[in-house]
Amino acid sequence: MRRDHYDSALIQARRETRIWQLAAGGLLAANLVLSLWVSGLDLDEKTHIVPPGAQQEYWIRGAEASPEYYEEFTRYLSSLVLNATPATIDGNVEDFLRYVRPRQAESLRRAFEPHVAELKKKAYATSFYPAEFHLRRHDVAVCGQYVVTVGTLPAPAQLRCFRFTYTLRNGRLWVEAFRMVEDPDRPFADDENNEDKS
Repeated sequence: MRRDHYDSALIQARRETRIWQLAAGGLLAANLVLSLWVSGLDLDEKTHIVPPGAQQEYWIRGAEASPEYYEEFTRYLSSLVLNATPATIDGNVEDFLRYVRPRQAESLRRAFEPHVAELKKKAYATSFYPAEFHLRRHDVAVCGQYVVTVGTLPAPAQLRCFRFTYTLRNGRLWVEAFRMVEDPDRPFADDENNEDKS
């Protein structure tokens, strides 16, 4: 009688042990699936920014940013170097160079020197009114009306395009290159010519 009782208790204990083992195995499998799912998630924080004076909101996430961020940054930088007087040009160039990658800063400073010297010598002012932005990867071409004013007399406005090349590091844009575009209708013509040659 006692043996039957012990045998049934042993069978019951083994059955409960199997049930707990199956439950533990199921939980382990669920944790593995959950771990794989979490490791595949993009956990980078996406920050939406609406700074004062900005024309539109933009976002930054890791190594990516919205086209609006490039546009707003280009609008600001173009106002620094293209809206200038003899009194403001030095400060504007220095402010602009704070956003240039350190390895390009000196070459860009030298590139600005003839423009700065001419503006001071001839005592004229420049104004730029951006009208269109063209984006391609990390390049932005801004086109608009460029006006030179001597004394109080503005010369006729000219359509001009300027191209900024950027890198994005830790949510901050750095200027890699800045130049005037020869053909406003084809602001990325240099890239197209390089692709044709390769």
